[in-house]
Amino acid sequence: MKTNPKKIGNMFEREVAKLLSLKVSNNERTDLFCRTPGSGNTFKDGDIMLVTNEAKYKWFDFIIECKTSKTGSILPLRSSVKEYLRQCVKRYKNKRWLLIVKFRNNDGAIYCIAPDNSAIHLDKDAIIMYFTFNEKTFFVFDFFNTKFLRKN
Repeated sequence: MKTNPKKIGNMFEREVAKLLSLKVSNNERTDLFCRTPGSGNTFKDGDIMLVTNEAKYKWFDFIIECKTSKTGSILPLRSSVKEYLRQCVKRYKNKRWLLIVKFRNNDGAIYCIAPDNSAIHLDKDAIIMYFTFNEKTFFVFDFFNTKFLRKN
C-alpha cells in the first residue's frame, strides 16, 4: 500500500500540536496549539502555532518545524536532517526554533533538535546527544521527557 507523505506529515503536525499543548499546560489542555494554516507555505513561520490568547501561555514563542521520515536516526546525520537544519538556520537566524523529528521505524520516538540559542530554554536533563553541523552546535532532546523553561 502506497503512503501519502503529505497526509503523514499533516497527521504528525496534529499529533505534535496536541502533545505540545499537554506539555505546556501540565497535562490540562490539548487545544493550545494547532497546525499553522498553510503549513509548508514559505510565507508562514513554522508548522505549529499557539492559538490561545491566554497570557499564561504567551511565554511560549518557539517556532516549531515538524518533519517525519519512514526510516532513519539522528546520527549519523542523515542528508534529510541536514537539509531540514539548513532550512531552519537560514530562515530563523535570530529566532528561537525547534525541529521536531519522528522516524517511524523507531518505535514512535520523537526528537527535538534545538540550536544552542533555543536549547537554553529546554530542560538540560532531557538532552540525549549533541552534534556540530556547519560550525553550529545542536542539541537533541527526547521530546517526551523535554520540559520547556519559561523565559524571564
